[in-house]
Amino acid sequence: MHLNELFPDGNPYGTAKLAVTLDTHRPANGSFSGNIKANIDEFEYKGYKYENILLSGNFQKNGFNGVLDINDPNGKLYAEGLFLHEGKNSMFNFTSRLEHFHPDSLHLTNKYEAPDISCTLNADFTGNNIDNLEGSITLDSLSFKTKPDSFFLKKFKVEATGHSLDRHLAITSDVLNGEVTGAYSFTTIVPSLMQTLKGYIPALINVTQKKQKVMENNFSLLLTIENTEAISNTLKLPFTMLTQGRITGHYNNLYNRFRFEAYLPKFNIGKSMFESGYLTCDNPEDRVNLKLKATNYNAKGLRNYMDLKADAKDNRIQTQISWANNKERLFKADLSASTLFIEEEQEKGPAKLRTEISLNESPLILNDSTWHIAPSTITIADGKIGIQDFSVSNGTEYLHMEGTVSKDPADTLLLDLKQVELSYIFDILNIPVLQFAGKATGTFNITDLYGSRMLNTDLEVQNFSFNQVQLGRLNLFRMGRPAKGILMLGSIYKNDTTWTDVSGYVYPVGKNAGLSLFFGANDLNLAFLHPFVENIAKNMQGRGFGNIHLHGPFKALNVEGTPLFSMVGWVSNI
Repeated sequence: MHLNELFPDGNPYGTAKLAVTLDTHRPANGSFSGNIKANIDEFEYKGYKYENILLSGNFQKNGFNGVLDINDPNGKLYAEGLFLHEGKNSMFNFTSRLEHFHPDSLHLTNKYEAPDISCTLNADFTGNNIDNLEGSITLDSLSFKTKPDSFFLKKFKVEATGHSLDRHLAITSDVLNGEVTGAYSFTTIVPSLMQTLKGYIPALINVTQKKQKVMENNFSLLLTIENTEAISNTLKLPFTMLTQGRITGHYNNLYNRFRFEAYLPKFNIGKSMFESGYLTCDNPEDRVNLKLKATNYNAKGLRNYMDLKADAKDNRIQTQISWANNKERLFKADLSASTLFIEEEQEKGPAKLRTEISLNESPLILNDSTWHIAPSTITIADGKIGIQDFSVSNGTEYLHMEGTVSKDPADTLLLDLKQVELSYIFDILNIPVLQFAGKATGTFNITDLYGSRMLNTDLEVQNFSFNQVQLGRLNLFRMGRPAKGILMLGSIYKNDTTWTDVSGYVYPVGKNAGLSLFFGANDLNLAFLHPFVENIAKNMQGRGFGNIHLHGPFKALNVEGTPLFSMVGWVSNI
């Protein structure tokens, strides 16, 4: 049977081979019921042919009581029980067992490397959605293995009891435990919260949210989260809890009052490590308040202390952000801004949102030097971001930004620098093997930021140094940012007659963070290569002539090329 011919083009089905035995009857003015036994030798889905599928049991209108048995080389599934669909009175009472399920071989996902999944599921509940569910669902002995990582979850149980205004949902597991008590409608919690927030930022809610029917939400919750390292690593999740965290809160949409708190002692976001995390959001009086504190840290003891406070009222959000670190030379910021949302009615069509952000005058300390952020405005409307007169200065040194960012390739953002020390930026980036320094003066013209992201520049860096080795004057005459990285073209001048051409890419963030730079060396100080060759040579000194290629991820950069050396010296580690 060619199932794909029964559906529109592009459907995931293929061929099927099966034998079906039906014993059925239908009383007058009634519905069909009876017994079915189906042996499916082959069933093709998404290019994979499933084998050895058995379906047997008794069926009636909206219901089935029987067995499903799949014995495929890439997954075995046995399920037995009752499945009865009758709206809110639906009943499910079944047991299922999954063994050695390989979703990659079945063409269902390519996210994981050689996944192997096994578990048991027991369900005994009534209802047809999470809001009227009553009973329990238990996941037992979940084993999820991949080539690099794996985790085992002994039990995950969800149990719901009660009705209408007095309900109780309990979660019990190795990693997540807690309860929700009261009147709740999970399907309408988000639109319900949006309705509550409409009392504080109506313009934003009116333009961005559709009107939806909401049910009563008057509940309290308490959740605890245990260590999730094994699960987060295996499933490639962006968030990892390292020590037990806790979330508490309550919400009443009849009185539009809420309070939520999160205590996160130690956690990771991606590869960034955090501790002492605390979040609270509430509306005790005439405004919504949000507070967030956390400390970002690394293995070498560097700590960045972050503190955010915000409140919302009358279509305006006031924000304060404080940041500091524990370096010997101080880096600190105390920023504040006011964001106004404006709902602009249109002659035809729905209203549009206009957002005006006013940045207040704020101090900024970089490497023990005090800079000043001048007042400026950012306007977001009609798909365009307009930046007006953004400026950071310290005496005669400054950074100034003005222009428009949009999907229109003609819109340009101008960045003007004068004697800005590059080391400030790279100290914040904290990439040990990529330390640029020097006083930068010049302009950047940034166009098509949503597309090719082209950066054209005329930039001069006096006393340019790489890894604390002074190389000369850097003239950067072009930077482009295609999707794969930042393209750099320039020259490093030892003097007016001797220079080294530089070209290549820098990938500043993401899983491919690293660089690929080519140096046409001409009397170039080679000491800057020390961090990349220190395993075989210490205290490298000398001058280089010829081609050098510096490439790879930041944590494992490689040096290749055919340079000629002059006055080279080092201490070998071999």
